[in-house]
Amino acid sequence: MTLESAIAQHGGQGTTAATAFLNLSRHQREELLRFLKSL
Repeated sequence: MTLESAIAQHGGQGTTAATAFLNLSRHQREELLRFLKSL
């Protein structure tokens, strides 16, 4: 499972955040994923 698919599959309280993530541009998603991988 990738970080992107894990975020997209969140339900319940995570639905709003997952929807916001999916609404980001491709570049914004790539930047966010790069940040998360650096943690």
